[in-house]
Amino acid sequence: VKDFVGQTTLAVIYPESIRSAFDEEFALGLLDTVEKKARTREDQVFKTRVVRSMEMAYYAMRSPFVTLGERCDFGVQMGLWVSAFETLANPHVTRIEFSDVSTMVKAVPWRHRKLRLKNRAAVGAQRGKKTTLPVQIYGRLYRTRNAYMHGNQMPEGEYEFGKRKGWGNLFFQAPALYRCVLMNALNSKGFGKSLSTSQEHAIYERVLLAKDDNRSHRS
Repeated sequence: VKDFVGQTTLAVIYPESIRSAFDEEFALGLLDTVEKKARTREDQVFKTRVVRSMEMAYYAMRSPFVTLGERCDFGVQMGLWVSAFETLANPHVTRIEFSDVSTMVKAVPWRHRKLRLKNRAAVGAQRGKKTTLPVQIYGRLYRTRNAYMHGNQMPEGEYEFGKRKGWGNLFFQAPALYRCVLMNALNSKGFGKSLSTSQEHAIYERVLLAKDDNRSHRS
């Protein structure tokens, strides 16, 4: 291929157009967890879960391959996010279930009332029931992962499997939900700033509440 320089797409990223922000609360909580010596087997198991889960999250957030890719790339990214959640929830003694992750999602001290109400149609492993918005988001993520990884037929131009008008964009909601769940897990072991007093936490809650009127992945 003429002038090929190793890019997987023709898209070009302009670094000067990217505005990055450092999540200090999140970083300090993780560093505290990793650097503190585990005194019990339970502490070591927890630390291992966090590290392995973050490894999955790292691959899910790779750029530019995932963010500029096609539908299959989006599906792989959603699959990695599900693995990041499942690794965090897995006690390493049994098979992980949808309910194990949803229990961790429910345990987060959600501040906004809309994130606590059980008025959303459940998807994924809890069809036909009502659940909270955060659990619904994970259910959408779980169902989309299964659709891509199991070879389900996807409507042309659709990225999220079965997306409804008014739902948010999983591309943004998955990492926001993961951050909230992981920080609450760290808090449960005495690491990181408490979500009940964290200013950063409110930002991620707003991401979860955001709607996306575009039924496809790209807004």
